[in-house]
Amino acid sequence: MKSKILNGKLFRIVLIIMLYLLLFIVIAISVAYHEYIFCYYEQLKLSFNKKPNSSITSTDIQQKESVKKNPLDIEFLSADTIWYNDYLITRTSEIYDSLTTFYYATIIKNDTIVFKLDEAGPSPYFTMFALVDAVPNRNKSLVIQQFSGGAHCCFTCMVLDLSDSIHILFDSRDYNDLGYDISFCDIREDSTLVICQSIVAFDYFDRLCHASSPFSTAYFKYDAIKNKYINCNREYSERLLSNINKSIELFKSFSDSINCELYTDNDGIYLSYVLKILIDYVYAGQKEKGWKFYDQWYNLKDKEEMRQKIQKVFENSTIYNLIYNTTEQSK
Repeated sequence: MKSKILNGKLFRIVLIIMLYLLLFIVIAISVAYHEYIFCYYEQLKLSFNKKPNSSITSTDIQQKESVKKNPLDIEFLSADTIWYNDYLITRTSEIYDSLTTFYYATIIKNDTIVFKLDEAGPSPYFTMFALVDAVPNRNKSLVIQQFSGGAHCCFTCMVLDLSDSIHILFDSRDYNDLGYDISFCDIREDSTLVICQSIVAFDYFDRLCHASSPFSTAYFKYDAIKNKYINCNREYSERLLSNINKSIELFKSFSDSINCELYTDNDGIYLSYVLKILIDYVYAGQKEKGWKFYDQWYNLKDKEEMRQKIQKVFENSTIYNLIYNTTEQSK
C-alpha cells in the first residue's frame, strides 16, 4: 500500500516537472518568434527616411528621384498617403480586436475605393508602397508589398499601372511558389527591368529545415502585347546558372568526405547540396542537365524515393509549369 502511494506521489512530481518544462519551451519559442518579428520590424523602419503619418505628392516623388543613387532600388515610401495621377493611395488601419490593429492598402479615385489589398499583418511597416519606372514610356507603376508577419512568410507583391483605370501588371498571388521581397533587376544592363522574386517551393522540403532549404529565383519581363509581366526564366538562364560550377565544386568536396553507404543525412546537408544544383538547372529551363546531375551524384539509399518526392513538388510548382508547359505560358 505504501509503495502504491509513493509511486503515485512520484508520478505526480514527474508530471509537474514535465509540465513546467513544456511551459518553459513554449515561452522560449514565443520569445524567439517575437524577437524575430521585432528585428524584422526594426529593419523595415530603417528602410524609411521618416516615420509614417505624413503625405507625399508627385512633386515630392520627383525630388526624391533626383537624389537616388541606384535607380534599381525599390525605395518604399514612408507616407500613409500618396497622391499620384489622380489616385489617392493610402495605408489604412482597422482594429481587429482590442489588442491588434491590421493595416491594408486602398486606392481611391473620385472619392470611391477602386482597389484594396489586405494581406498584411499588424504593423504599418508591413504594408509598403513604391512608385517605379518599370515599364518604358509609361507613367510610374505602383508597387505594393505586404508582409503577413510570419516567421518565414508570407509576402504579397503587386505591380499596378495607374492609368485612367487600374491594371494589374504583376500579382505574386498568381503563383503558388513565390516568396520574400520583390525587386527589379537590370540583368543585362540594357535598361530592361525584370522582376525578381524567390522560388520557395522547396522550403522545409522533406528533412530540410528552413536554413538548409534551397531557393531559386523567378524572373518576369514586361510583355507589351499581354500588358503584363510574364515569366522569362529560360531567357535569363545564364543569371540563374552563374554560380552553378561553384555549387558543384562545393558539393563534390563534401561528397568526397563521406561514405554514402553509411551516411544517414539526418540534417539534410547532402540533400540540400544536390537539390540546390538540381532546382537551379530545372528553373533555368535545363531539367535534363539537372536530373543527369542528380542521377550521377545523389547516391544515398533513398535515391528513387527522393526522386519521386522532388518531382511531385515540381509538378505542383506554378513556375515549373510555366517554364515547361507552353500552353500555360501563353494564357
